[in-house]
Amino acid sequence: MQVKRFQVGFKLLLTNCYLVADEETSYAVVIDPGFREGQELDVLREISDRNLRVKYVINTHGHPDHVSGNDIIKQATNSLILIHEKDAKWLTNPSSSYAEAMIKAGLSIEKPDFPCLECGKDALRWEFHNDVEKMMLECGACNFFQEYRSLSPPDRLLNHGDIIKIGRLELRVIHNPGHSEGTIVLYIEGKNTIFGRPADVPLIPELSELPDPTIVYPGHGERTTIGKIKREKQQSSAGG
Repeated sequence: MQVKRFQVGFKLLLTNCYLVADEETSYAVVIDPGFREGQELDVLREISDRNLRVKYVINTHGHPDHVSGNDIIKQATNSLILIHEKDAKWLTNPSSSYAEAMIKAGLSIEKPDFPCLECGKDALRWEFHNDVEKMMLECGACNFFQEYRSLSPPDRLLNHGDIIKIGRLELRVIHNPGHSEGTIVLYIEGKNTIFGRPADVPLIPELSELPDPTIVYPGHGERTTIGKIKREKQQSSAGG
């Protein structure tokens, strides 16, 4: 198995996009292509240089910073889009779905409770357009502007326990809601590796029971292990 990480998205909130390939068959999968304009070029170049055959684009959840490049990869590689059934609505309706999530979390749509993801200043503005399925982010303190439009619907809906085959690799879907209703991680048992666990989601028993050396490739941040995550949680609980 070959894993290549690409850090994409915002300066202050980089998203990990992974290209995972079975080197023997050259079949591959792209996980969480949260591109901004132009950021897809390195990924597509890597795919071309290695003559990889990308079968799927898999979203570990439906937030825009993990799905915005779905259509770019799909069109360039003729791959299929996979996402958990409970987050599928985020792809075709980014505005109303995201607004709903913000309201549920107690955040203000008119005045976000977090700073600009590019410059860090408290000048970020959201704009939702449900009639055209569009959402825009704009900062009054810098030139940052990002627009999210409706994406292609998924080609396959995922559920807990599903197996996704990439050449000789088998990725098992583990439903781990919390970050969103449809958050998943992808477990490759033969490689003792998982992809996609957000930092703010508790370890469900199926994950906490994995061997401590299990490698974790998260949606944000650096590679870690299940054992390290468990120790950090224990320390946090003891300190609290």
